[in-house]
Order: sequence, then C-alpha cells, then structure tokens
Amino acid sequence: MSRRIRMDEVLRYLGYSGQEMDPALRRRMGAIVDSCEDELDCHGIWATFPVRHDTDGLGERTVVVEGTTLVLTGHDITEHLSGASACALMVSTLGAESARRLEVLGATDQLAQVVYDAACTDLIERGTDELEAQVVAWAHGRGLYTSYRYGPGYGDLPLSVQPTILDVLSAGKRLGVTATDDCLLVPMKSETAVVGIYPEPPSNGKPGCSRCACRDYCEIHARGDVCYRRPEADDREGR
Repeated sequence: MSRRIRMDEVLRYLGYSGQEMDPALRRRMGAIVDSCEDELDCHGIWATFPVRHDTDGLGERTVVVEGTTLVLTGHDITEHLSGASACALMVSTLGAESARRLEVLGATDQLAQVVYDAACTDLIERGTDELEAQVVAWAHGRGLYTSYRYGPGYGDLPLSVQPTILDVLSAGKRLGVTATDDCLLVPMKSETAVVGIYPEPPSNGKPGCSRCACRDYCEIHARGDVCYRRPEADDREGR
C-alpha cells in the first residue's frame, strides 16, 4: 500500500492549531515523520459476505453476516447497513514493528515518540482508506454501491465484535493482528471496519469525490467516473 502521511494531520493529532512553531522543531518533526514513512507500511485484508437483516429475542434489529458467526447489533450499525445486501469486513495494520519502534522511542526520545505515534495514526488511516478504495472499486465493477466504512467503537457498535472479525478473516495468521481480553487490537496501530454493499445508491453512501477519504486511491475517480450514483445520472456535483 502507498504511504502518504499528511503533515497537517500529524499536527492536528498533536493538538496544533496554528500557533507559531520554531523552524528547527518543524524540521525535526518532519524528519521523524519521514522516518515513519521509511520504516513502516500498512497491510490489510478484506472479504465480502452476504448479509441478512433480522431481529434478536428482544425485537431489536440485527445484521447477520452470513457464512460467519458475526452478528452486528446496535441501532447505529443496523441503520448504517439498512438496505445492504452484503458487506465487506476489513482489517488493516502497521504490524508489530510499529509497536517496537514506539517502545524504543518511549525509552530514548519522548518527543520523537509522540510525533511518531501521530504519524503512525495517519499512516494507518491512509492505509485503511486505500483498502476501502479497493472495496469500492470491487463493488462498482459489479454495479453495486457502498457506504463509508464503519468501525467497532463508532456509535453503539461494540468493540466486542473485533475478535470475531479477526477470526472470520484469519487476521491473526495472515496479518499478525489479535485482540486482547478487552477486545483491543494488537498491534495497537490496527483497525477493523465494515463497509456496506448495496444494490441501490444508499442515503449514507459515498460523498462527492472532493470530500471522499478514498479519493487519492480511487481507480474509479482516476478514470473520470464516480461510484455514488447510477451511470445514467447527469448530476456531476461533488466531483
């Protein structure tokens, strides 16, 4: 996957809001971000599954990911996937080396650790954007549509689904990503997510290209097309 750490995002994670910064400090921070780009990469896997919309014993809506043991519960995710015929499950990670590097820096250079950690955060986000763009392209090639990705811990989708997502994708064996007893991911710089796949453009689908996190990696946009409307539609707003 490409690595395009955004310095403005690194600064945002660090709480920077336009205050004056010493040029030497800015150069040092830039060098730390560059080292993160050189030393780490984002790896990810995804797979698609049909979904079935159901209710539990209390009458609450659920989304059953067919062919797996995963059942998604909570108002937010069931609303997010309303109308979906399938979903993609995703796992991305910077790998164990990210944890090792942060541990070393924590013992030797705490400023570098804080900046490196922020750079890692943007790198995993960008890598997951690229992974999501692959899902969008896959769906588009089949005349389907997608929502934006939704991760455990968003809204009322519990972190407790993370171990099952990892198991379904064999992420421990394939990526070295596991979950703690508290359902936190190891290595820490890892993400899981769900992307809805729909036969019709969903109301919570991709925004216009100018606002889409996947734009930099989108093969659909690169060839002058869009993923969020039917081909016969004339409205080009947001491209």
